[in-house]
Formats: sequence, structure tokens, C-alpha cells
Amino acid sequence: MPHTASIRLMSMLVALLWCGFLQAQDGSDKISILVHDDVLATIGPGFSGLHYDGPTHRAWDEVERQTSAMPGAFGSPHCRRQLQAAGVGVARIFVNQPDVHPEPRVFDWSATDARVAEVREAGMAVMLCLHQRDATWFVGDATTPWWRLPAGRKEWREFARVCAQRYHGKVRYYEILNEPNHLKKDKPHYMGWDLSVELFLDAARQIEAVDRAALIGGAATWAAWESATWAKRVLARPDGERLLGFVSYHIYTSHSVDDTEAQILAKTPWFEEAPAHLRRELAKLTEKPILVALTEYNVSAVFTKDGKPFTDPRNVNTFGGMVTALAMLHSARGGGHMAVHFSTMGGFGLIRWPPEYQVRRPYHAVRMLHEVAGVRPGAQVLKTDTSETAKEIKSCAGGTWTARDVEAFAFRHGNQSSVVLVNKRASGTVHATVTMPGAKEAELYQYSATRLPDAIHPLATIQADNGKLEVSCPAYSVTVLKTKR
Repeated sequence: MPHTASIRLMSMLVALLWCGFLQAQDGSDKISILVHDDVLATIGPGFSGLHYDGPTHRAWDEVERQTSAMPGAFGSPHCRRQLQAAGVGVARIFVNQPDVHPEPRVFDWSATDARVAEVREAGMAVMLCLHQRDATWFVGDATTPWWRLPAGRKEWREFARVCAQRYHGKVRYYEILNEPNHLKKDKPHYMGWDLSVELFLDAARQIEAVDRAALIGGAATWAAWESATWAKRVLARPDGERLLGFVSYHIYTSHSVDDTEAQILAKTPWFEEAPAHLRRELAKLTEKPILVALTEYNVSAVFTKDGKPFTDPRNVNTFGGMVTALAMLHSARGGGHMAVHFSTMGGFGLIRWPPEYQVRRPYHAVRMLHEVAGVRPGAQVLKTDTSETAKEIKSCAGGTWTARDVEAFAFRHGNQSSVVLVNKRASGTVHATVTMPGAKEAELYQYSATRLPDAIHPLATIQADNGKLEVSCPAYSVTVLKTKR
């Protein structure tokens, strides 16, 4: 008897452990989501953007057996249609002053002319980023950068003035400076806060004098704290408030090939925290509605490995599509006015190089959010409550922030409402009960490793029970429930 009882007890324990194992494996965790009518933010015009690549790329001609120049995405009619379908509304173009203005009284705008013309022909707004490049513009060198010399400052002002004159009425946004070195005095091209603000004001005054309708901003710095600090210094200047139309910032969730996917996902809430922090800090200083714009983002900023060119494949795989979706969703909920993906083509882009011009996996996530979920200009971001346990993560502005393994977002656009669930777990399915008051049924859409081009097509129609909708979210997926009033 003792032996038999031991066997039975052991069998029961094994069964319980096996059930627990199965529960963990099939992700039988259940969560509840409640959608409210409270509006957290409204998505503004030109929300979804891309950093411009082109205008030409070298591609192999298998007939002529040689490389040939082919148009970039904005010059290809096929790619334009793809980008328009995904809701891309703005393109950011670098204007490098050493190339455009190599010496006094000499300008060459041919490359910028071609870029601006392509973006406008695609029906998108143009953002010109006046990029300071390195310290060695014609009057500067490695020890004394051009921005510390009167002659350099003079030509910088002239460069901005002529640029604004040439593109008056064609350019909506002017971003002044790209990732200036504010903090690291021992690193090349150190600029510091004061000179950064001076260079911004120098260029902004010239642009404003030519085109008062343009939105002028900058300085494309890192995330929340640095951008807020820079903006406060601009606003402290007598004409700073008038000239500052937007504050721009960049977020890459990885700067190392050794970062794990879990480490990358822990940083995705920064896309919401950064604009929320910037808006809160700016509101303390001015009543002017200064926009906040994410003008570069991607999974990884890594572009070399072992001394050779390298791009992290997670920029363009299914995981990268989920991170891209989180960047857009968190940006919208944080009150961000723009989210510009870096970039359009190649290892950082949404489209492969020519001649194929095939869309990459993240493209399907972007298009699903725009076309299905209604993450587009004019949409209202609604409040959601979730039973999913919150986790503390490192903040991008100091302290801590919260994250969840399943993030829930809700939007309302016209007579359509949608809930977007992002399952960040690497394995297992999560079952969610979504309560949308008044909902009778919903169309189900999913982006996942097995649903890429089909992400914009309904997977099923779900009937609601007292406004409750039951849905299963596979690992590393973006699920959309769309209802109509």
C-alpha cells in the first residue's frame, strides 16, 4: 500500500507539473482589456514618415552584365504606390552643407532639387534637415571646428538663407542640426549647448525671414532628456519661442549586436515616454503648441561589425516589424506628432534595393496600422485598462517607466474603432478578452511570422458578447480588432 500510494502521488505530481508545463508552453495566460472613451491624444498631419534614400542606387543589370543606376523608392512609381498605401506622409532629406555650399558664393542644389521633386511628386510633405556634418567645412579643422569661427557662422547663415529662398513654398519642415555633440568634450566635433542653440537661431532667423509658413525645429538629439534640455535653452532666448516650431529626437532601441531581443523590447516604451516628457517639460515654459517629432527610429543603430559594414537583421525581420509597430503606437499615445522611420531602403528600410524593390517584413506592420487600425492623421488615441502585470524598466528621462508583455492600444477614426494588441513574448499564445462598449462584432487582423502580406486582410469575424471580444495573440505578433459604430 505505501508503495502504491507513492506511485499515485508521484503520478499526480507529474500530471500537475505537465499541465503547468503545457500552460506555459501554449501561453494560456489570459488578460482583460477595457477600452474607454477618454481621448489621450489626436494624431496630427504627417504622422508617419521615412528618411529619404536615393535618388539613385547602383543595381546589377543581368542582361548588360554590369551595374547600372536605378531610381530610389521615391523615384519608382511602384514604390511610391507602396509607400502611399502604407500612409507615409512625410520624407526627411539630409542637406549637407559641404556638398551644397563647398565655398563662398558657390552652391550646387541639383541633388537636393531631385530629392525634393520626387517627394513632392509622391504627394508627401518635405522635411529638410540642415546637417552640420563634421568640423572640417571650408574654414574649419579637427581642432577648431567651423562653427567656432566667424567666417563659418557667416556661411552657415548664408546657406540657410539661400536654401529657404530656393524651396519657399515647397518645404513644410526645416530641421536644423542632426545629432550635434552636446556633451562629450573629448570626442570629435564637440559643439556644446550654447553653440548648438546659436547655430539653430542663426539658421532659423534666416528661414523665417524668407518663409514664415515653414515649421522650424531641431536639433535631432537623443530621446527625452537631451532634447528637453536643448529646447529649454532655446526657449530662454528672446526670440527662441517664436522660432521653435518643433523639437526633434531620435530613438534606436539597440546600439550593440550583443543586445538580446528582451533587452530591445524593454526600451520600446521609450517611444511613448519621450514625447510625453517633452510635452510636459515644454508646457512648463510656454503656452505655444510646440510639436515633438521622432525624426529617426529603428531597432538598431549598428552599421559596422568587426570593422566591416553590417546592419542588424532585426531591423527588417518579423521582430523588427513588431518593434516598428510599437514605435508608432507608443509615439501616438505619448502625443508625438511625427514618427520617421530610418530609413526607406536597404538593411534599415521598409523596401529592398532595386531592381526587385520588394517590401520587407516591417512594411506589412506599418501598412496594417495605417490601413486597418486607422493609425493615421485625425485618429483619436483612446485610454485602455489592462489586467496585464506592469513591469518596471529603465526610463529614458531618469528613474523608471512601466512596460507590459502585451501592450494594448485603442483608436477611433470616424465611425471606426480599433484595438491593437502587441504580444512581445517570444513564445506562447496570450488569450485576451477585450471589452469595447457597444461593439457587436469585430474583424480580426494579425501580423506575425506567418501572416505578412495577409496582415491587411481579415483573418476572421468575431461576435461580441455584451461588448466582450475574445482573441488569441500568438508570440511576436500585432493583432487588430476593428469595429464600426
